[in-house]
Amino acid sequence: MSDEQMRVEAQLFRSYWDDGLLDLLCGIGLLAIGLGWWFDQPVLAAVAPALLVPLWGPLRRAVVEPRAGSVAFSQTRQTRTKMGLQTIFVLCVGTFLLGVGVFLYLQKADSAEPLVDLAHYIAGLPAALLAVGAMIVAQLTATARFRVYALLLVVASAVTIAMQWGPAFPMLSGGGTVTLWSLLLVVRFLRATADFDERAT
Repeated sequence: MSDEQMRVEAQLFRSYWDDGLLDLLCGIGLLAIGLGWWFDQPVLAAVAPALLVPLWGPLRRAVVEPRAGSVAFSQTRQTRTKMGLQTIFVLCVGTFLLGVGVFLYLQKADSAEPLVDLAHYIAGLPAALLAVGAMIVAQLTATARFRVYALLLVVASAVTIAMQWGPAFPMLSGGGTVTLWSLLLVVRFLRATADFDERAT
């Protein structure tokens, strides 16, 4: 592949993620994790994001591709994307296991006061781990906004530790922000493609 072809593919790949659908699913997943931990239902925190993962492909085919078309990328980029997705999956599983551990640890902290301070430090770790995942997504999709999401999760994690809150706060605050921003991206995409369709007819 020539340098010009690689440059064009890189531009196409960046625009491939501009519809906001991936952001929306990530935001809803964060909210689900936060609500699960807020209501002491760690199973909800694990199951809801897992159910969202297989939705991305069908939703993209139903909502995005009829309006923006589809594109096949080079084998090298597909392999890199697959490896990145596998890494993110491992991080998500690790976050779930860590979250369950935090939940059990906080349950112990109710009856063992010396554990409380350490428990609040641990409560900030799931969001920090997901921030690493957001950085991987940023690198994978070449979209800078996922770096902003990662920074948001790190800040929320630090606030959680400083204020001695539970692990739900960074997920709810980060998830709410990402969801709202992604809705703006989706609306922008739908309006842009509607205008394009109108000009084409």
